[in-house]
Parts: sequence; structure tokens; C-alpha cells
Amino acid sequence: GPRAAIDIDRERCERKLSHFTRSGWRFIDPAAYVDNWHIDAMAEHLEAVIVGDIRRLLICIPPRHMKSLITCVAWPAMVWALDPSKGKWSNAPLAGPGTKFLSLSYGMTLSTRDAVKSRWLMESPWYQDRWGHRWKFRGDQNAKDRYVNDKGGHRIPSAGMGLGTGEGGDIIIVDDAHNVLDAESPVVRTKTVQ
Repeated sequence: GPRAAIDIDRERCERKLSHFTRSGWRFIDPAAYVDNWHIDAMAEHLEAVIVGDIRRLLICIPPRHMKSLITCVAWPAMVWALDPSKGKWSNAPLAGPGTKFLSLSYGMTLSTRDAVKSRWLMESPWYQDRWGHRWKFRGDQNAKDRYVNDKGGHRIPSAGMGLGTGEGGDIIIVDDAHNVLDAESPVVRTKTVQ
């Protein structure tokens, strides 16, 4: 029946970020999902971060190839859906709803945009049918610029690199660290790298 199909999809989503992204896509972006090998490659590398096999990951691909949608929208939602006490993610240091995310970009608009899309995904009926029993958003900390769940996890979007020392996170995502218009500036590039 319908519940069995949901349970099967949930299990598949918990095993692979690429399946999680495909399955929940309609709540991430209105455009049609277009599958390609690079999506699986990004997803596998992000999964390696969850289990601690990769501690620093740099994804360099051209714009409009889903880097932000997978890394900043789908991945945090999947991490919070995972049960770190069983299966593939057993004892994974960065699995489960207690994981804290700090997402940084050169502009607050970009950081906020992706955090909001991720929250929409987590509030969707699709996500709630599969993982809504595992955690809830805290009503007093559920805003665009910061949201917290009842298991201690948080997502804080920010502009610039200074917030990292004050807030911190288990996972720090830096997406679009500088404006493309500043890419030719040696000063801006050096500051971004540092």
C-alpha cells in the first residue's frame, strides 16, 4: 500500500543523497529534475563528509549544475533525517538532527535563499511523511536567518566569513565565497582563500 511505498522511499533516501535529492526535488525547485553523473559524484563526496572520511571538501563546477541545491538545500535536510544509531550512518559523526550547520556566502541573500529552500523541503508533506517523527522545528527559533530543532541542531545562514568564529557549526558550508564580479581581483581572491 501507500505506507509501504513511503517506507521504501525513505530507506532509499537515507542510503543515498542522490536519491534523496531526486525524490524530494519537486519541493526544492519547480524546474524539471535532470539527472547526470556529476550529481552522484557530488552526493558521494558529501556522504563521505557525513561519515568523517572527508574533512574538507571543495566542489568546483560551473554555475547552474546544482552545486548549491545539493550542498546547501538537500544535504542539510538529509543529514537531519538520518538516524545515527543504525544502518549506513551508524556512529557517523555528522549524522542526525543534532547536527549544527553554518552556511556562509558573500551575500546574505544567497545564504538565506538556500536556508529557506532547505526549510521548505523539511516542512514539505514529502519530508514530514518520512522523517517528521524524528524531530521538530523549535517555534521560538524558526526564522529565515536562524532555525533550530528540538534535538539541538541549527542552521545559521550568514554573509561574510566572520560569523564562523562566533557561532560555529559541525558542518560549515561556504558557497559562493566571493561575487563573480570580484573574481579577477587578487586582493579579493586572497581574502577568500584565507
